[in-house]
Amino acid sequence: MIGHASDLNKDFVKAYREANNGRNPDVLSIGAWDGMRVIYEALKKTNGDSDGEKLIEAVKGLSWESPRGQVTVSPTTRDIVETYYIRRVEKIDGVLQNVEFDKIEPSGVVKK
Repeated sequence: MIGHASDLNKDFVKAYREANNGRNPDVLSIGAWDGMRVIYEALKKTNGDSDGEKLIEAVKGLSWESPRGQVTVSPTTRDIVETYYIRRVEKIDGVLQNVEFDKIEPSGVVKK
């Protein structure tokens, strides 16, 4: 996720490195960020009601900007729908990094 060129991702990477002794975030840390965002938004939609069924309903169709780009929870499958970024490894300033060079946009699988 380090090479994704959004402002949110740049801020996320900077804050993560500061909090983790210079360690870079990985897919698990992005997943944790997204998971917390989903919990926060679902509780906001239910006015703090933590009933499981109400939270599941609140999550369906939820959409937000993630450090990995725009994501949406499919209201029918509850899977995350996102852009897939195609990357290659390049040495930048002496460090191997994933560099985005293409992407595959979601193909309309989000159904309401």
